[in-house]
Amino acid sequence: EQNQAAIAELGLRISELYGDRRPEAAIDVLRSALSWMPEHAGLLGALLERLGPEAEPRERAEGMQALLWHLIVSHPDLAANVAKWESAT
Repeated sequence: EQNQAAIAELGLRISELYGDRRPEAAIDVLRSALSWMPEHAGLLGALLERLGPEAEPRERAEGMQALLWHLIVSHPDLAANVAKWESAT
């Protein structure tokens, strides 16, 4: 079994180490970590920041949607309504 928390932490750290010197490598690391933890808010936020406003619109929109959904379902006052929202779609 993979340790998903460690994968997320390492993904964030490695992407920071690549920084601005190798931005595509940093983005690839974040994408890889997100394949293990697709709703990790830190990874999603870091990916969106790295992609920037010039990124491919679909990828950016999907990342923003995933981040917003994570924030909604993790908020205690809103989490109670998640099942209702999911059944409506």
